[in-house]
Amino acid sequence: MIKIFNKIPFLCLILCIVSCTKDNDAPDGGNDMIWDIGPTGINIRLIDEEGNNLLDQETEGNWVGEKMTIGFRDKSYSAIWTYDEYEEFVKNPDSRAIMPVFHGLFWTGVLPTVNQKGACLGFGEFDGASNQEMSLTFMIEQINTVFEFKFTHACEWINNEPKISNHITYNGKIIKGTILEIILPKNQN
Repeated sequence: MIKIFNKIPFLCLILCIVSCTKDNDAPDGGNDMIWDIGPTGINIRLIDEEGNNLLDQETEGNWVGEKMTIGFRDKSYSAIWTYDEYEEFVKNPDSRAIMPVFHGLFWTGVLPTVNQKGACLGFGEFDGASNQEMSLTFMIEQINTVFEFKFTHACEWINNEPKISNHITYNGKIIKGTILEIILPKNQN
């Protein structure tokens, strides 16, 4: 009986050695990582010929509060001018996952990702972990002009890591990123 108990620690040691491997010996190179890819969306900046932000309330001739819509998948979304992004985020703090929450078209004030450029209109959010290709129309009712553009978001897995790219196609030009700048005259109202 004592001989069996003497062999148990030795057997446990052998099991531990056999079951544990170096990271480099694992089939995938030991790259076990959980990725939490944030949502994506589109930011629209309205600027004048001099580059002044026409969605900043301090700018003379700004367009803040005017009726604007975006068309997407056979639906029209009107701009929401009282949206407070921080309060909306605080309402859902119970998860570490960054889930997309679709808000439609909303005035952002200042987004952290574009804070050097100031206020803009945001449209989204969409799942950042999947590929997206969207055709959209943006309209400002007062000047009765429609701006058509496409947004492409790609999330590809290369060597166990996500490679994310975004671009907007507008007036035949490809713009890298998620910010579309539209040049407008100053608002006369």
